[in-house]
Amino acid sequence: MSIYIHLEPPFEYLVTDTNGREKSRGQLDKLEDVSGIKARGPKIGVVPGQCINIRTVELPTNNKKKIASVLPNTLEEEVIEDIDSLFFRLIGPLNQKVKHTMVVGKEQLKLWLAESERAGIRLDKIIPDFALMPCHEMADYSLLFDEVGYAYIHEEYFYKKKIRQVFLDLWANSANRNSGVQISSTLSDRSSSIACNDKVLLGQLGFATDMDVVSWFVGKSWVDWVGREHRSIAEFNLLEGEFTPRHKVEKYGGMKFALLVCLLAIFIRIGSDGYDYIGLINRDNQLDNQIIQLFSETFPEVERIVNPRVQLLNKISQIKNGSHGGDELLVILSLLSPITHSSNIELESMDYRNNELAFVCLLDNFSSLDHFHQRLKHVDRLDIALSSSGSLNGKISSRFVAKLK
Repeated sequence: MSIYIHLEPPFEYLVTDTNGREKSRGQLDKLEDVSGIKARGPKIGVVPGQCINIRTVELPTNNKKKIASVLPNTLEEEVIEDIDSLFFRLIGPLNQKVKHTMVVGKEQLKLWLAESERAGIRLDKIIPDFALMPCHEMADYSLLFDEVGYAYIHEEYFYKKKIRQVFLDLWANSANRNSGVQISSTLSDRSSSIACNDKVLLGQLGFATDMDVVSWFVGKSWVDWVGREHRSIAEFNLLEGEFTPRHKVEKYGGMKFALLVCLLAIFIRIGSDGYDYIGLINRDNQLDNQIIQLFSETFPEVERIVNPRVQLLNKISQIKNGSHGGDELLVILSLLSPITHSSNIELESMDYRNNELAFVCLLDNFSSLDHFHQRLKHVDRLDIALSSSGSLNGKISSRFVAKLK
């Protein structure tokens, strides 16, 4: 849900739902009456597009910071005002040589913000009304007239502007001259076309061009266009850089502080866990040495000790079940040992019967299970099958059966 408010008379407003569709609209007597709008959501200030100049400049770099630093000096000869009194907002793609920028007076922006704050409006964005202009999908140019003498124009990939209707013929002559170049490179051999919401007014203004004119009924006000714009309005947002809303700066600042605290806590926890882990590794190595010694003393006939813990458990199991296994078991264990040692698993139990070794292991998740299973499939001389798997205490318990081929 969003609330669009025109920041200059007439104070029209429009409320959209979560899908961007119109929910309600109206007009306020004064800006302070916005408190009567029963809706919540980001507040977007809409300002007259004639207050915003669109400038085009050729720059070889695509780096946004570099463009922002050289842009004012590059346009210094094209504007009347002092460069330091103007705010520049890049629009459109940066990967093209020709860049477009919106230019507005800083004092004008400050005035809109001050009047909004005085009316109790905390703005999240400020956009020019032409940013909401939709684009006809089948025409090369889109032209929309409002009811107070202005024309909204969309041309090329991103370029939008708002001019007085009396200057329309000058733009048409310029567009007509330039369209031949564009047709030859991008529009093949077809003629240019322009979509317009008032063909009668277009004729009355003496519109002189070779372009085909297509009727297009989409309304004559920005409130009719909300939700139909072909580009994200965020790309036209003037509240950036030095004009970033204070509540957003505070929000992001608080988020950064919270993130730093979390990172510090994580590093402390990692250090503590690392210390404990080193201690556990040392203890584990001591136990392995003790088991190897015990296994050698108890079963002197076994010359090769691959995995002392598993071999010891298996020998104990054989003694309990009255089975003594054979060389097949040692071969199976020797083939499995490299994988079980290098994988992050926990062996729960093993059982060797009828020349088949059944073993149960715990893994962190199903992804680890799949990876471990794939590694087992590539063990030469062994047939290994996954007989069952399931969740156990937050881990995956899996039972495998292995035998010699």
